[in-house]
Amino acid sequence: MDYHTPSPSRESRRIVWIAAAAILVVAVSAVGVIVLGDSLRTAGTRTLGGRVTIIDTDPTVMKFGWNPGTCAGEGSFADVTEGASVVVMDQDGKTLAVGTLSGGVPARLQETEIGQIAEECYVLVRPLRVPGRDFYRVKVGRQAETMVAGDSIGQVDIRFGS
Repeated sequence: MDYHTPSPSRESRRIVWIAAAAILVVAVSAVGVIVLGDSLRTAGTRTLGGRVTIIDTDPTVMKFGWNPGTCAGEGSFADVTEGASVVVMDQDGKTLAVGTLSGGVPARLQETEIGQIAEECYVLVRPLRVPGRDFYRVKVGRQAETMVAGDSIGQVDIRFGS
């Protein structure tokens, strides 16, 4: 029987190929962990919640109307009212979800010579599930977009007026 013993150079090449393949597997795995780790950090869903606050400390400009127990935006804030759209986008402006506002609640009530006034109107955001992201752009009605950190999306307090 004639047995063929591999030459040292052939055996060396085989070891080099095995080592190269192992290094490639480790490198691809490392890249996968980095990419997957980044996506897991923002994966899942979060719940949008909180309020939109209209601030009205200037009695000469009406920013919201109110009655005891309820309020809604007026004038340039007329779109900040029950049923108004709340658009949640990613950082690039891609729409992730669309929700609505619920009713408003007057706050910071003050007694004056002419009666009671409210300095703020809290319009509540109806809970809405959104894909997990590090940051969001939130647009209420026709108002300007607001950037919100991902970990704050559950308790937003978007403020308009002065």
